[in-house]
Amino acid sequence: TEATGVGTAPSVYLREDPICGTQLENQSELRAPTAEKAAYYLDAALAARCTT
Repeated sequence: TEATGVGTAPSVYLREDPICGTQLENQSELRAPTAEKAAYYLDAALAARCTT
């Protein structure tokens, strides 16, 4: 369902850059299918925020 993000196409993609690492830019909302994925996305966003 759309409320859980299951069955819908992702509107946000993480991009893995060999030099800069995981990139997630200009996003205010991100849905993850699991708590583990949500934690990964949060860590990636915080790491990117600290380096820019």
